[in-house]
Amino acid sequence: MPLDVQAIGCDFMAFSSHKIAGPMGAGVLWARTELLDSMPPYQSGSNMAHAVDLNGQEFEKAAYKFGAGTPNAADAIGMAAAVDYLESLGREAVRNHEEHITSYALERLAMIPKLRVLGPRQSKDRIPVFTFDVARIPAEDLMQDLDSQGIAIRAGDLSALPLLKHFGVSEAARASCYLYTTQADIDEFIKALRQTIAKRF
Repeated sequence: MPLDVQAIGCDFMAFSSHKIAGPMGAGVLWARTELLDSMPPYQSGSNMAHAVDLNGQEFEKAAYKFGAGTPNAADAIGMAAAVDYLESLGREAVRNHEEHITSYALERLAMIPKLRVLGPRQSKDRIPVFTFDVARIPAEDLMQDLDSQGIAIRAGDLSALPLLKHFGVSEAARASCYLYTTQADIDEFIKALRQTIAKRF
């Protein structure tokens, strides 16, 4: 989804490269120039300072002031390739696919007794990531049972405990879909999930 940081008056924005099919451990931090100019650098080295002597130095401007040391060029190149790939698919095509998968998965999940999807129930209000809990089945048990059937999900506090508590739970399961997810993948997930739940009740 397009995001205009100027239009929304954003101060800082961060995202992870692996969320857009790029390398893990890399990402982007964007900040308004005036905020960067007002902040001191937290480390020094490389080309972030000039006119350096024993009594002081002259710092680079804005983001360049924080570029101490050798940058992670390989991951930046990989992330740029991921952006190029996504752009080649077309944002509208990607969003249409996500909305279709989201709508289809929400419809299928809603038919499973004792399962509650956390968050919005309409595809237009969410991305194809489904956090859910099943009454009386620990999330970790769900994850392990599905793993034994070849379905990979995540479980636990999902690095979002305050949000989970908002929904009245301290752990949940999460199935994440992306560009490559098909209806057949959703069907396999739902089938395995139904079998897992049926064994417990």
